[in-house]
Amino acid sequence: MRLVPLAAVVLLASLVLAAPGFARSTTTAPGLVYHLPVVLTNSSITIKRDRDTLQNGLHTFPRGAIIRFDFRNEGTKTLGAKLVLLSQHVFTKFETKRTELAVKAMAPQGTGHLLANFYFRGTFKLELTVNGHAGPSARIVVY
Repeated sequence: MRLVPLAAVVLLASLVLAAPGFARSTTTAPGLVYHLPVVLTNSSITIKRDRDTLQNGLHTFPRGAIIRFDFRNEGTKTLGAKLVLLSQHVFTKFETKRTELAVKAMAPQGTGHLLANFYFRGTFKLELTVNGHAGPSARIVVY
């Protein structure tokens, strides 16, 4: 007779301990940083394909993603890149109103990095710059 109540207590305790696992959110965890290799040439910009890249080459990321773009200049000229907001965003009084982030121009075979926090949904482009002028770009969608 005492085995049934003991078994019930053990079952109840295991459910109580397992309950926090069911309450987990499916949104992007804070502090999750994606490292994306980006190759620059004199005429192109290529973001390495990953699990979030669609068939058509469009790169997608969940809202809240922090992305570190790791640039490598494989061209023969000094090249740079900039991240540009394409979609509309209503900035609050607490946000810095920036629609572009640029990485310093890199000499041939040079490297650079750009860290971006995609805390709102939108469409962006990562654009190659040659002597400060816009060149080819790759599109990014944050959903």
